[in-house]
Amino acid sequence: MGATLTVALWSVAPSGLVRDLLFVVVGLLGVAGAFVGIRLNKPPRPAAWYLLAAGQLVFVSGDVVYTWYLDVQHVEPYPRPPTPSTCSPTRSSPSGSCCSSAPGEPSGTWPPSSTPRSWPWPWGSSAGC
Repeated sequence: MGATLTVALWSVAPSGLVRDLLFVVVGLLGVAGAFVGIRLNKPPRPAAWYLLAAGQLVFVSGDVVYTWYLDVQHVEPYPRPPTPSTCSPTRSSPSGSCCSSAPGEPSGTWPPSSTPRSWPWPWGSSAGC
């Protein structure tokens, strides 16, 4: 019954802050449910359940921060590929494409060497520089 109600609310909730807050509430209900289950069932080794609840709480905390950035401050918190509008003139190649590299790095390396190369960048290993 509760899952059906949650899916129904999710499908009619407008995207944005309302839907994100619903997601946070569902996550917090999971944390509360873990603590209630520990108190009611008194498992012989509750540490694993406390760790599970703590992990869910950390996940929900991260989602709250992401929601704050995205829906309140209207800032995309994740890095995106460089675009000409985000590049300074000193970081453009002669052809006008953006060469977004970290200070001290060879021009045209994307992602910066501080980012692991195993990350699956959908736009390739360079930004056309």
